[in-house]
Amino acid sequence: MTRKRPNPELLPAIPGSNAPVLIGLAEAAETLGVKKEWLQGWLRDHPKDVRGRAFGTRVGRAPFFNAGDLHNLKRHIDALKIVKAENKRSPRGKGHIYFIQQGDFIKIGWSSDWQYRIYHMQTSNPAPIVVLGVMEGTPQQERQTHRDFAAHRHQREWFFAVPEILEFVATRLASGLMVRP
Repeated sequence: MTRKRPNPELLPAIPGSNAPVLIGLAEAAETLGVKKEWLQGWLRDHPKDVRGRAFGTRVGRAPFFNAGDLHNLKRHIDALKIVKAENKRSPRGKGHIYFIQQGDFIKIGWSSDWQYRIYHMQTSNPAPIVVLGVMEGTPQQERQTHRDFAAHRHQREWFFAVPEILEFVATRLASGLMVRP
């Protein structure tokens, strides 16, 4: 017997109740067109969307989803597919060096799609991230910038927000080598 796939836009309500139908992980994965294991791993890595809302509802350890949850998940998964396709087309080494600040720390990073990268960093950080500036660059230039500011390194790509780094960004913004979105 063929099972009908639930339409994420039109999941029916429970008769005699205003509560929407909730479906489990396997059915949600099938509806979204992904493997259950992939969705489970993705939800582990991305428990909340950019607005801080959880994807689905947990009952014990098991996640359940309503139509709104599925729609939200589909938007995020589709965005991920688009970015992956664009990254495959972009030449290696072409990208941007970004400077972001969170509290007393500045992250100096490189990405072929800095907007997407920052979007995902914000989803996993409770405090707001401030983009100080973005400039064209390669991974090698990013590593050189890390070496230039090694004395101010906190850990990995995170540095203390010291005047030298802030002046570096301000100078490049003033000269037009860097933009602030």
